[in-house]
Amino acid sequence: MFLPNKSFQPFISSGAGLSTYSGHLGGYLPVGLGIQYRLFPDAWMIINAQYRFVTPNGIIPHYFYSIGFYGTLVTRRRATAPKPALIVVPDAMKESMDRDNDGIVDSVDHCPDQFGVLSANGCPDRDSDGITDINDKCPDSKGSIKYNGCPMPDADGDSISDEEDACPLIYGKLLYQGCPYSDRDKDGIKDEEDRCPDSPGTKLNQGCPEISNNLKEKVDQAARNILFNSGSYTLTISSYKYLNKISQILLKDTSIKVSIEGHTDSIGVDEENMILSKNRARTVYNYLLSKGILNNRLRFDGFGETMPKEPNESAKGRKENRRVEVKIGY
Repeated sequence: MFLPNKSFQPFISSGAGLSTYSGHLGGYLPVGLGIQYRLFPDAWMIINAQYRFVTPNGIIPHYFYSIGFYGTLVTRRRATAPKPALIVVPDAMKESMDRDNDGIVDSVDHCPDQFGVLSANGCPDRDSDGITDINDKCPDSKGSIKYNGCPMPDADGDSISDEEDACPLIYGKLLYQGCPYSDRDKDGIKDEEDRCPDSPGTKLNQGCPEISNNLKEKVDQAARNILFNSGSYTLTISSYKYLNKISQILLKDTSIKVSIEGHTDSIGVDEENMILSKNRARTVYNYLLSKGILNNRLRFDGFGETMPKEPNESAKGRKENRRVEVKIGY
């Protein structure tokens, strides 16, 4: 029989029997299929179909069909179960009881009447953050004890908490403390593009403070009087006075950076003049370093005889071309 607990139950049948037909007695083996259907709680209808195999004694094999009913005529009255007696639980058993069926015994369950989890000592914790719902200000959002069960406050969504984010309303990077880029002097120019990252400046001046034309003229005027002997990178005695003026300007305003450019006249071999011009620029560079100017504020290069200020045909012109120019900013 199949589906024993259902109202509609199919089944198979087989067996053995004897039959007489026209004076012949013979055996047969029935094999069949059937169904029974529940009409009432104690009444069934049965339908059956068989094919009957016979022994070799003259009886012909044949099909057999039947329909019938069966049920219970008299139902015995069920006895009423006695009312359970009041059971007193010993103290020893109480220690192993679990009223809320959460798998945590009442003796260690902080919330014995509420289904909870072990990580919250038996109390409810819907968001599974280890903070019981009663103490969790955000019981449906996983958080931390630091924020009373709520997620880390992060207004700009950059995964850096607002209290540690230097730009809490602007999406940024951890590298820049939550800001889109680093800007130490707060002048709106990225440090990697700011030639003066520690001194507020302007975009026009590449992040460095604007230098007044008057100050630029003072540096330029002093640089015009830095002179060298012909064919040499030795400074003339009069040059030191003007180098000191430049160093005083640089010491007073530490945001100023300068580019030192060396030049020669046209006398001599071009390659040698190029080397000579670099040595002249290096001489000025080293002197300013000796006065306390930091090397990250200075740079130097040489251009040989490629950028004359005056024609080299006269002694006066060649003297002007043996020079070093000091330019503010680079």
